[in-house]
Amino acid sequence: MELKYFYKIQDNKLIKGSGFKIPDGFIEYDKDNPPQEFLDLQNIELFNKAKTDKINEIKQAFNDALEQGYTCSNGIKMDAKSDDIILLKSGYDLAQSLGQDTMTITDYDNIDHTDIALDDVYTMIQELGVNFETQRVKKNSLKAQVDACTSTDEVDSIVWS
Repeated sequence: MELKYFYKIQDNKLIKGSGFKIPDGFIEYDKDNPPQEFLDLQNIELFNKAKTDKINEIKQAFNDALEQGYTCSNGIKMDAKSDDIILLKSGYDLAQSLGQDTMTITDYDNIDHTDIALDDVYTMIQELGVNFETQRVKKNSLKAQVDACTSTDEVDSIVWS
């Protein structure tokens, strides 16, 4: 028995396989010389996979950038994800509503900083927000560049730096 290669196109997707018997609805092809419709769909699928992989890479780079924290202008390195900023803002709001002038914050390395003036904390919140938005805009810009690509080489040229 000879191994056979077969394919079918279903919902604009290429389904291919090999075996000793060709299943119903599949078309046999020469593996060394596949038909053009097979090659066209295969190239489209590879291109779409490259785009999906690149977007996932960009999302991971975004998350990694935030996971590394951010050092504020007062020299305190803070966690930089959106949830971290929201928690800091909530603590600030609470301290302000209680009439406090200072508060204790916990930095990226879990070290407590006491008696930080609320004005300084507010500046930190702003800086963390600007950093987050800068990273988010970068992520969305790179994703839009990937979406606009017309070749795998263009996709491969996009990098988070």
